[in-house]
Amino acid sequence: MVAVTVVMAAIVGSFLYGFIGGGGAPPAVSATATYYERADSGRVIATYTGGPDHDFVYQITVAAVNESAVVLNTTDDIDTSKTVTDVGSSVTFDKVTGGAKGSLSRATNHVVVTAEFLDNTTSVILDTWV
Repeated sequence: MVAVTVVMAAIVGSFLYGFIGGGGAPPAVSATATYYERADSGRVIATYTGGPDHDFVYQITVAAVNESAVVLNTTDDIDTSKTVTDVGSSVTFDKVTGGAKGSLSRATNHVVVTAEFLDNTTSVILDTWV
């Protein structure tokens, strides 16, 4: 009987302290990023594609920097990032901030898309170079 009590206490304690199960599955939403060549420079387009957990998303934030760690601006002139929430929403980055020299080139742009959920958790749903 004592052994059963000890085993039960260990199992309950594991759940309470997060050793078993507690983390749950990662949120199921996603995004894509694509580079497009243009005559004068490149263009990076990040798109929120949603997923089964879309109903729990509070906001999606997209940020991008080029190989020189220069923050890319969107066509909407938002300084560092753009917030989107609708499935299919896109953000286009096509220039660098503050008149910095340089252009966008293929495979040199770091795009990070972050989802913030209604329970105040945050998850990186895309971290890629395009």
